[in-house]
Amino acid sequence: MNTKLSIALLVVLSTLALTLVVFTIFSQQTLLQSSDVLFQASSLASLVNGSYEGKMTVHDLLNHGNFGLGAVEYMDGELVCLDAACYRVTTDCMAHVLSPESKVAFGSVVFFQPNKTFGISQQQNFTGLQKYLDDKLMAKNDIFAIKIDGFFSDITTRTVHKQDKLYISLSEVVANQTMSHLYNTRGTLVGFYVPDYMKEINVAKYHFHFLTDNKEFGGHVLGFDMTNGTAYVSKINEVRIIP
Repeated sequence: MNTKLSIALLVVLSTLALTLVVFTIFSQQTLLQSSDVLFQASSLASLVNGSYEGKMTVHDLLNHGNFGLGAVEYMDGELVCLDAACYRVTTDCMAHVLSPESKVAFGSVVFFQPNKTFGISQQQNFTGLQKYLDDKLMAKNDIFAIKIDGFFSDITTRTVHKQDKLYISLSEVVANQTMSHLYNTRGTLVGFYVPDYMKEINVAKYHFHFLTDNKEFGGHVLGFDMTNGTAYVSKINEVRIIP
């Protein structure tokens, strides 16, 4: 085989190899960032029983989703993940960006890409909004990631205190929660709808955490009066869990 032919063949083989590598990386990235997969670090049952140690770093959690909620290690703040950043909401209702090496005790995240959008033009409280969403979602045995941007005349959130000991039941932790009220604020509800049959894995029905537009305040949502808003919904077809 002459030199020119050998060089040409080498170039072709190198190009094919590079194309295969790029395709493999792209395929893996696409699979990793699938928008219909809910990824969970730990389970609700584990959290309820007091397993509050860190299960995963924020860096690793964000590799599995850019939108979600959960609890920080040792219950040291409510977790809100929005726009590929995770925030820790402390007992003063203030939100703090978590460092990549921070750990979470529980987390549910998804790469959020809505496949349904609808406006909320009438004033709704928390109970009314859940009924409104019921009518929109219809399929009660499916899982949905839900993002709602809105203006809230009043919103009540809670946070819990850091636990020095593990395996104190979650009910005891929540009994000492700190409640906060925000008035006339714009922000985002970050949450999920999970059917009853998954109640050992995640919070059944609707579960929302909140973050103000300026990313300064938030918490676990207990109630609100929302003047208007826009809902974005993404259907989940698969759940992946690490213990």
